[in-house]
Amino acid sequence: MEMLSKEEKQELKSLYAKLSTLHKERASLEVLKKNRENTLKEEIASVCEIKNKQGEIQANRVKMPLISSILDELYREKPNKKEEEISTYETYKDSIKSKKVNEDCIKSFLSVVDSLEENKSNIKEIYKESSILSKEILEALNEVLKEEFKNALNDELEQNGYEVKEAKDKSEIEELKLTLLEVLKK
Repeated sequence: MEMLSKEEKQELKSLYAKLSTLHKERASLEVLKKNRENTLKEEIASVCEIKNKQGEIQANRVKMPLISSILDELYREKPNKKEEEISTYETYKDSIKSKKVNEDCIKSFLSVVDSLEENKSNIKEIYKESSILSKEILEALNEVLKEEFKNALNDELEQNGYEVKEAKDKSEIEELKLTLLEVLKK
């Protein structure tokens, strides 16, 4: 990377200071949101009597995406996306239930979903076979295999006529990031 001019360095430092302050503020707001979300979940669980077998309130069972959708509809006058989703769900369900959708197509899809689940299970079992490799080595192996999987998947997709987006090369960004950190520390 070429050296930054004095003006660019000043602008960079100014932007960094402002953005850093905003990100710290955002972190505080996220924690405040989390605290208030927990309070709201407790309140809803209590009012809706969401309890375990021992009669204790189970706030963790409150579905926040649903609550957010309801609050958007009631307090922010936004359309209820969940109702739209339910309507679409019912349309799809009715068309499948009334046999309008080809049964072979459905069975074929479910078969491949089952095969994928079996494959996932087999992968987990193979990892369990390791008795002497450390957790770190297994994690590194997993990262290598994830990369191989992405490449194999992209190859398969291309061979079957699907458009594949090129993976972004972030090496330049990483280099730039290190350079910026050096400039900002000065």
